[in-house]
Amino acid sequence: MRLVNLIVRLVNLIAIATALAACLPAADLAQPPTVSLDKNGSTQGKIPALRPGDQLYFDIPEATTLIYQFDHQAGDGKVLLGCAGAAQYVRGNPITIPADLSGRRTMTEGKFFESRPVRALYFNLTGTFPATKEDKDKRTELVSQLNYYSKHDGPLSWDQKKVKQDQIEEKKDQIAQLQDEIKAFTGTSLGIAVEKIEALQKKIQFLHGEIRNLQKEIENSGNHDQLEALTKQFYELSSKINTPTLLRAGVLIIGEDRKPVYYTLNQSGDASQPWRLKLFQEFPIFTTNDAPYIVVLGQRYTQDPQGLRASFTSKAGAYIDSDPVRPVVTQLLTPSASAKSLEIKRVPEGCLTPEPPTYTYVDRVLQFTDHLAGETTYMVTVSGYGLATTKDSLTVIAGTTPSTQQQKVTEKITLKPLDAEALPQVHSLYRYNISTGVVWSTIRTPTFSRVATGNYFPAGCGLTTSVATTGATTSSVTGTTMTTGTTTTTTTGTTTTNSPSTVTTTTCAPTYQTLQVSGGPRILPVLMFTFYPTKRDTQVKTVSWKEVIPAPAIGLSLSSPSDDFFLGASSELKPFRNLQLVYGVHLGRIEKLGANGFQIPTDGTAPQTTTSLHTGAFVGLTFNIDFIKSIFK
Repeated sequence: MRLVNLIVRLVNLIAIATALAACLPAADLAQPPTVSLDKNGSTQGKIPALRPGDQLYFDIPEATTLIYQFDHQAGDGKVLLGCAGAAQYVRGNPITIPADLSGRRTMTEGKFFESRPVRALYFNLTGTFPATKEDKDKRTELVSQLNYYSKHDGPLSWDQKKVKQDQIEEKKDQIAQLQDEIKAFTGTSLGIAVEKIEALQKKIQFLHGEIRNLQKEIENSGNHDQLEALTKQFYELSSKINTPTLLRAGVLIIGEDRKPVYYTLNQSGDASQPWRLKLFQEFPIFTTNDAPYIVVLGQRYTQDPQGLRASFTSKAGAYIDSDPVRPVVTQLLTPSASAKSLEIKRVPEGCLTPEPPTYTYVDRVLQFTDHLAGETTYMVTVSGYGLATTKDSLTVIAGTTPSTQQQKVTEKITLKPLDAEALPQVHSLYRYNISTGVVWSTIRTPTFSRVATGNYFPAGCGLTTSVATTGATTSSVTGTTMTTGTTTTTTTGTTTTNSPSTVTTTTCAPTYQTLQVSGGPRILPVLMFTFYPTKRDTQVKTVSWKEVIPAPAIGLSLSSPSDDFFLGASSELKPFRNLQLVYGVHLGRIEKLGANGFQIPTDGTAPQTTTSLHTGAFVGLTFNIDFIKSIFK
């Protein structure tokens, strides 16, 4: 029965402790993760962190449609999701993110099924761009250019161009021969010679005309390429204005251990480095379990810089004490759970990726490392190639007529839209915590003592009196002998014996009884060791709801380490970091009377006691200590 009461009391204690620890602010109340896109396909608001099992919503304009597809690899946004697996998003309905994908792969030994974790969600947003004045003016200009080039369009194959070029060379040779014949008549004045020269000059003029026509045909063949490029621009712009088209090929990174850093590409105003990456939202918190990604949101498909790639340098940091309410334990470095191999991107079978419109937004995903070291700061650089001004000079020439010469050189070079930007320091994760504090226990420590009862031995004693005892007298009458002391007297059949009286004095002694005092609840200093089922980041200011969940803890009393032990759990108290509420079962040794419970009533010495193990409940507060660091030095 006592055990049942203890269990009930412990359950109530854990419920109260968890309720106290779970005083979560409104910010911790999870809102449904939502990704918002505007009518152009640009991301609006914060992009939520996504994990398997989440219910994801898309907030998209009315005139747009969205299709999506899950994948086990994280890479650049896919231009078209017409491959198997793409589904259309239904407005207002959530998308449940699965944990794994089951797919079929074909190997040399045959086909088999495999399950791979979900790493990314790809989506395509389709809609119509609103017609702007610039678009309308551009379309009018394209119409004029198309009319011009269509009149001078003369498409020629490579062989046809070669034939015409050979004809031009042949006619040039004929002209050279005719000019040599004309030179032969130079200096003669005969009328027949003059007529011959005029005839030869007419042939030369005719050949020049044929050469000009051939050259024009060759030149017009070049106009055909220009005409095709203008036609593509015209239809692309018309499609953008009038018909639904691909607005955004996006990607969302999925996974608790996958941390994207989002950037947008903007013009810098510097001709030598015309582009720069701007942070889209605040940095995530990186830990040793995380794989970092750089995500460039919505780069135009043909926009510089192309071929983006990421690299990094690093420097060592130090443990971050996020809440110096108490010292913290410096633990040994906890490495990443497992090395995450770089993923090799494969194109799904039968999946084609046609060229999208140049104005389509495409997300770029860059992974610069697969392992992060604890207490380390990483500096990331993103580079690519594109057009930039490498030389822009103005030269003034002195003289009677001053003049200026300007030289401007534009060429494709390596661009760095992000140059050694420092990411937040990486946090190590820890499996345990060592803390100290005080606890309140329901186990009471009894005390035993001998106290006077107020009575004395022998009977009749008082505080100032003593007892006197007189010797006995015996009398015998009518055959009975009475004796007093040692003298015997006989009178007429009766014998009387008298003896001298003896007085004995006895000292009074108080009597005692054993008194037990139960004592009150105990307050004990403790040393607690807590084990975390999942690794925890202790370098952040606030704790998540997961840290409120009780973690197993054991401890001992600092005042009586061999007699008092504690088994239970601990929960972090918000809003303080590393301040713990501990509770559970207290196993403590307490005194009890010895096996020989009999003691002489007049014996006032302390009774003999022994110890036995008792159980009770405890609750208290603990905080970290810092002496562990000195042990490992």
